[in-house]
Amino acid sequence: MKKLIVDRSIGLVMILCFVLICAGPLCSFTGTARASESEVALMLAFSEVEAQVTRGNPTIRNNNTVMQNLSLTLASDDLFISLVESRNALEVLNRSTRAALDALLDSIGPDTGPDPIRDGVIMALRSDIASYSRDILQITIQIEQYYNAPRSAMERTVQQLNNANKMIVYGAESLFLSYHAIHRQLDRANENLKTLSRSIGVIEKRHTLGQISERELMNEKHNRALLELSIASLKNELLNIQGEVNLLLGRNHTAPLRLSALPSADRGYLKSADRERDLKLAKDRSPMINIALIDIAEYSRQSGDNARRQLAIARSNHDSEVRALELRYENLTRAISAAEASLDVAESRLAQLQKSLETMRTRHRLGIASKIELEQAETDVALQRISVSSAEAELLAAIRRYEWLVQGVNM
Repeated sequence: MKKLIVDRSIGLVMILCFVLICAGPLCSFTGTARASESEVALMLAFSEVEAQVTRGNPTIRNNNTVMQNLSLTLASDDLFISLVESRNALEVLNRSTRAALDALLDSIGPDTGPDPIRDGVIMALRSDIASYSRDILQITIQIEQYYNAPRSAMERTVQQLNNANKMIVYGAESLFLSYHAIHRQLDRANENLKTLSRSIGVIEKRHTLGQISERELMNEKHNRALLELSIASLKNELLNIQGEVNLLLGRNHTAPLRLSALPSADRGYLKSADRERDLKLAKDRSPMINIALIDIAEYSRQSGDNARRQLAIARSNHDSEVRALELRYENLTRAISAAEASLDVAESRLAQLQKSLETMRTRHRLGIASKIELEQAETDVALQRISVSSAEAELLAAIRRYEWLVQGVNM
């Protein structure tokens, strides 16, 4: 097996070298143009991610070329290489998502209270990681079995490559959402740093008066130092995500890139959705269901006890995948409804805090409330605005997960 793969790979490399020699000047010009393009400053909007990644990602471009040239002699070799490249791309996304998850988890201090929206983001990231891991395993199996049944393997591989392309785009969108989730954590941490710094200022005065011990003051300063380290870590993770997004776009990881603000979420999304049609489309486009159907068709053409056993397994896999997809679909619809409810609650709480802030400003002008009380009321409003932004982002993410499932993404 290894010798066969190596021999075919050597043949492919020789042909590619011949092509490069013949088209040297053209390739050089194209490479220079692409390198120059990859250094241009880019403002990336969320709505542009799919088109930009599909156009610029090298793995997607290679996969599309392979699927368009299945009749060529080298098609099977290209499919094999594309499988490996797709697995590598998904592994990079998996690592990036894990890093984003770790950054969010690290920003949660021992005294941090519960936050349903933040916990929802963490749950979504863990779900993405599970999806990437599942696809990586499935592609690995396809790689190992590739040369056993070439025709069926080619059909399965096309399903995997299509799914890998979509997963790469989905992964870029997830990184975009993670970037803003971490940015909100950074904003929250900065607000908490302001509050802590004000508190330390008061404690220092009380320490001067002998009302607070040196140990209590040092504990607060230690907490501030830890928070500053967390802020530095979050800033570093933002840069890391920008680099990963650049790579998914086919750009240099250091190319100047800005991720624009997230669009507003579509409230009442499910009310206008044709849920019966969407579920059918999700089933028709599911790579796992289609691979099971390919297996059913293959073993139906064969005879013998082993073929019958494999056919029974394939049918069982098909039924299992259909049930699993139906469950994922229902979970996503519930997630959208829950995210809309969370957004309503967050906005209602913000309205209450804004009224309280106006009252506090009046009390402060009249000399009834202290400056510290006013500053705390302002901080409460600022933090709640971040919570509203988080709730709306979670609704947007839930809707996009639903839309990607309808597109056939194996999540």
